[in-house]
Amino acid sequence: MRYSTRTRYGLRFLINLAGRPAGSCVQLAEIAREEGVSVKYLEQIVRVLRPAGILRSARGAKGGYALAKSPDAIRMDEVFERLEGHISPVECLHGAKSCEREGVCPTRWFWRELDEHMRMFLKGMTLARFVERERALKTEKDTFPVDRASCGALLGATYGEKAFPEEWKKVLQSSPLGEKRPPDYQPHNIFLIAEKLIASCI
Repeated sequence: MRYSTRTRYGLRFLINLAGRPAGSCVQLAEIAREEGVSVKYLEQIVRVLRPAGILRSARGAKGGYALAKSPDAIRMDEVFERLEGHISPVECLHGAKSCEREGVCPTRWFWRELDEHMRMFLKGMTLARFVERERALKTEKDTFPVDRASCGALLGATYGEKAFPEEWKKVLQSSPLGEKRPPDYQPHNIFLIAEKLIASCI
């Protein structure tokens, strides 16, 4: 299923608001600059999310928009259904209208199970999870900076295509938090280290 531009931009809009101090309002023009989205497009998103109790607005010099409730109370199923209209993977699962092949369709069970899994996943995902992940990734990048070329070199070494580059010996002698390791330190799980390094490249 391909989700609309409105849903993708709307999610970025909400993540932007959730990452700000609680209760603070921000002008749409500021978010538009940061996210590379036009103000008019954001206004369309606001018209959908504000009546749903997800956004609130404030007038005045320090006015603008903010979340109407805490990020951990904003579920993704609610957001997606508001922005998409419906999130079922096929039309026959949405609304009261039934398909003429409903009784004999060999794929209906598959689409129904897929729909249930999607809804369960979205229902269990809150806006707070995005904020937590963003903060974790930022911390990872700040404490363990590497470049993409180095990540590629490490991947090659991980899969045995080449020996570890000399520069990586220095990197692997330090933990992601900067704790120095002994010169003869050997990682027990190179795949875990590779994962951390790749995450810091993204």
